[in-house]
Amino acid sequence: MSKDKRFHIALQLVAVVFVMFAIHAPEDCIKTAIAMTSNRSAGALAGSPAGASALECLIEPRRRMPNHYQALWEFHVKLESISAFERTYGPAGAWAQLFRQSPDYLGTDLIRDLDRPGRYMTIDRWTSRDALQRFKQDHAAAYAELDKQCESLTDQENFVGDFETIDSKI
Repeated sequence: MSKDKRFHIALQLVAVVFVMFAIHAPEDCIKTAIAMTSNRSAGALAGSPAGASALECLIEPRRRMPNHYQALWEFHVKLESISAFERTYGPAGAWAQLFRQSPDYLGTDLIRDLDRPGRYMTIDRWTSRDALQRFKQDHAAAYAELDKQCESLTDQENFVGDFETIDSKI
């Protein structure tokens, strides 16, 4: 991979980190990360000790944020649909793309059962339960349409429940 390509990939990574974390990071962390991404020769690309330190500075405040809401879903996926299911329900899939229209959406994890092929769970993270409910109301048509498109991928879909993270510093 060329040096230019690595640089552009690193810039994209930093842009994603800014979108996800910068609104909660101290100003000096943001300034340091911006300076590093604009200075190619300083070894500022992701993977360098200085780059890792700057990214950690941006991420740490997010870890200390108040408890967040998580919606857990269980899916029993048709074996012939596993690939399509993973693309659709994964962190970069159609559901995550829809949810990203909200600033309150924090991300999705897709996990699969190692002992039962075709069994998956999604963990959708939001700032609050109310934020997800507002999103569903505001985007009801798009949500229903995507849900209908995805019906053929699964044999069974179960809402496991509403959860929140626990502050580990308590």
